[in-house]
Amino acid sequence: MTGADRLARHYRRLLWAYPRRYRRERGAELVTTLLDDATPGQLRPTVAEARDLVAGGLRARLRPPRHPFARLVAAQVALYAGVLGAAAGVLLSGYPGPPDGAAAVAAATAGLAGLRHIPNGITFTMGLLSMMVAAG
Repeated sequence: MTGADRLARHYRRLLWAYPRRYRRERGAELVTTLLDDATPGQLRPTVAEARDLVAGGLRARLRPPRHPFARLVAAQVALYAGVLGAAAGVLLSGYPGPPDGAAAVAAATAGLAGLRHIPNGITFTMGLLSMMVAAG
């Protein structure tokens, strides 16, 4: 196996990052261009070439679809995946759930007092009143 054949094999492996259709349409052209640009005696792609080929392949794979209906489906799948990911994060985090009514009102009152710089005595009185209202 000659050095050029070995280099071409390495380039073809890096082109696996591209979608199959893209490789079928442009793969031979890309490999030929890369081989023409290679330095004499080069046996492996440079790190920069490998990085650029893989990044270009990922860009080609992540490009949104062309058909409007396919774009709509892709957007819906992305939204559902985001909601499911958020739900899984909450479930796995050990979040105890929302507080009961009295605790929620007390927390909101304390937060309001903190934002408005109300003196401590009035905050305590507002907290007691809000808990009494929440308790019924």
